[in-house]
Amino acid sequence: VYAFVVLAIINAPWYWYLIMIPAMILAGLLYVSVYVTFVSMCFYIKRGESVAKSVEGTMNKAANYPPAIYNTIVKGLFFTLIPTFFYTFIPAQYFFLTPNIWWILGTVAVTVIWVILAFVTFNLGLRKYNSGNLMGGRL
Repeated sequence: VYAFVVLAIINAPWYWYLIMIPAMILAGLLYVSVYVTFVSMCFYIKRGESVAKSVEGTMNKAANYPPAIYNTIVKGLFFTLIPTFFYTFIPAQYFFLTPNIWWILGTVAVTVIWVILAFVTFNLGLRKYNSGNLMGGRL
């Protein structure tokens, strides 16, 4: 809802409202998929929850600043390992301001890859899961 309020405040063209819906869906899917992937690593890493919290904090903080302030290595990290820019700045720049079909298709591809990765990582992690609440644990 906030995004539509911002569009109204900036007096955006009518078609931006239509573009906003798939942009929000892609951004939400990507954010959740990246988070689920890193949280699923908790199945494999002792104290993995600290890694997941660090990644979540990095994702949230990096999204507040434009890519121009980061050096090349950090930009590469935020476009690949933790694809923060694919759900923040790519939609803002290449969906709305200077539409570019290749960046839009790239964002869709990155989202699909991360959704699949999250699904696979989570399902593999469930196979490894061993609850401490079971009366007889697995050996």
